[in-house]
Amino acid sequence: MKTLEQTLRALLAEYDNAQNNKILFHEYIWHWINKKSVDKKKPVRPNTLSGYKQMNRLYIEPYFKEKNMYLQDIRTKDINDFYDYLLKYVGVNTVKHVNSNMNSIFKLAIKEELIEFNPVTNAEALPKEKKFKGNVYDEKLLDKLIETVKGTTIEIPVLLTVKYGLRRSEVLGLRWRDIDFEKDIMTIQHTAIQSLDGLYYVDNTKSETSNRVLPLFSDVRQYLLNLKTKQQNNRQKYGERYFDNDYVCKWEDGRPLTPDYVSHAFNKLLKQHSLPLIRFHDLRHSVASEMINKGVNIENVKQWLGHSSILTTEIYVHLNFYTNLNTKFTMERANSIAI
Repeated sequence: MKTLEQTLRALLAEYDNAQNNKILFHEYIWHWINKKSVDKKKPVRPNTLSGYKQMNRLYIEPYFKEKNMYLQDIRTKDINDFYDYLLKYVGVNTVKHVNSNMNSIFKLAIKEELIEFNPVTNAEALPKEKKFKGNVYDEKLLDKLIETVKGTTIEIPVLLTVKYGLRRSEVLGLRWRDIDFEKDIMTIQHTAIQSLDGLYYVDNTKSETSNRVLPLFSDVRQYLLNLKTKQQNNRQKYGERYFDNDYVCKWEDGRPLTPDYVSHAFNKLLKQHSLPLIRFHDLRHSVASEMINKGVNIENVKQWLGHSSILTTEIYVHLNFYTNLNTKFTMERANSIAI
């Protein structure tokens, strides 16, 4: 039978062992990210993984690193305090994304038998955020924008976005190999992503149905042919100093345009010319609005923009193209936005 002294020594030894095995929370987050990156059962897309890293570096790591908190010591009150702190500086939607990551982190810790409960589970409910409504340009404003952007560094991405309603990542990921001038089609299947780690490209779009084939408008076809010739001349002009790549949207010396630069330059352009301030992404909404105003069926609009959540088969991919071809003819007749 153990004496009281032996029992106390055993408890102290257990406590010391537990203390020695504690893990700093901000360090454990990177363990979670690494686990996500190699998870073969639930593969994470590169841009999603980049989002995890960015969310951690901007919001989670700085807070818990400063407080020097251990994974095993975090309680629900600490989570509530953290969210209250974030809400002073960022929107509810951002905190909800943080909450989702935090929940996943603690679930892994439970699975690895490092903690016994998830402190996020009983955290206070986050306030509701008003649904964001983007602004749109009508046809006259789009025409004015087209004239304003000509000759600027962001002319190419703006023109293509106004004509097709592409996402920023899609237009900047567009390559010459994705454009078939013989068949008069453009394939959206490669995107440009910018993160804290820099610019990188992935061979997929936001969702499976975002990978799509779009017919070339006649004016876009000619614009792209002229642009290709111009870029070939730039390659000769710059010689060894030219950044040789297959991307359509780039600087004169061949350097690809980055998402952050395009958004910043777009905002600056609107201010300089006293145009209504909208986000670059709102051009996509503007195109959708114009398509509907011109009588394009809303299902065809979703299809054209890659908005549909319905998974498609190979036969639907081909049928979708013919539907998009009909949409092209509708827009070609009605659309006076010229480039």
